[in-house]
Amino acid sequence: MPLLANLIPFRKSLEKDLRYAGYEEVPVQKMSRRIFTLSFAAGLAAFLFAAATSAGLLSVLVLIGATYTVQGVIHLMIVFKGEKRAAAVDSILPDALQLISANVRSGMTIDRAIWLSARPEFGPLEEEIKRVSTEVLGSASITDALSRMTERIKSKSLERAVTLINEGLRGGGEMAKLLDSVSYDIRNFQTMVDEVRATTTTYTMFIIMAAVIGAPLLFGISSYFVEIVHNIFATRVLPQAGTGTIGAISITGPQVDPSQIRTFMLSALLTITLFASILVGLIKTGAEKNGLRYAPLMVGIALAMFFIVRAVVSGLFGSILVL
Repeated sequence: MPLLANLIPFRKSLEKDLRYAGYEEVPVQKMSRRIFTLSFAAGLAAFLFAAATSAGLLSVLVLIGATYTVQGVIHLMIVFKGEKRAAAVDSILPDALQLISANVRSGMTIDRAIWLSARPEFGPLEEEIKRVSTEVLGSASITDALSRMTERIKSKSLERAVTLINEGLRGGGEMAKLLDSVSYDIRNFQTMVDEVRATTTTYTMFIIMAAVIGAPLLFGISSYFVEIVHNIFATRVLPQAGTGTIGAISITGPQVDPSQIRTFMLSALLTITLFASILVGLIKTGAEKNGLRYAPLMVGIALAMFFIVRAVVSGLFGSILVL
């Protein structure tokens, strides 16, 4: 069934993303077929639901949209798992480098110092250290083994550290001092990143509040009062022909149905929260796609707030519609 695997649009990057996520042993062809089968099943279910309530063309669009949406969600889950794994490595990397440095200072060779630095608390880095040591015990050189480790973990800090260590090994430098220096630089960089995140917290909170509270509040109140105006024109001002005159002034009732206004507002709310989540990800991590992990929660809160506001306003002003 290779044809099904080739229908995945991100087929070329899937192998790399699986490796970053720790699924290197999973065959890419097999994973691609699973992703396509699951996404097509979800798209088919959406198509059957749409076909029972709408025209054929819209049903086909729903099938295509749902299929690729599910594929995109699965791909993002794999990417986010790889980035979570890299973040865990980044957080423990300075401690691991200092431990390797201490082993080197005690008189160990660099390969043995790396081997003995594997600790359970290092998480995914422990597995990679053991794998590097196993490759070194085989036929690989330590520089090649370290370089291959960066192909399994998507971490800029680890990549820079490995590059400096390999240069030090080739140049015959003092490895203990080099490892301490790299560890110190990585820790300083992480401290600076944390300070930047703390500085931008205010902007992040403002964006989130505007998207999940401000916009639903305005849309909820506006949509309800549009229904009130429409009801007043339909039942009191222009109950029969839909038009009337006051002197030389001609009055025409609203030409837009309240349900259309409500649909537009819900669509606008989804768009606002989606782009707000992308902006939050850009501010917090520097990568837009990381904000998509906040999108489901923000969309859920925004929609809940919209309907809660409408219910509250209805309870306060509902008598207007029945007078």
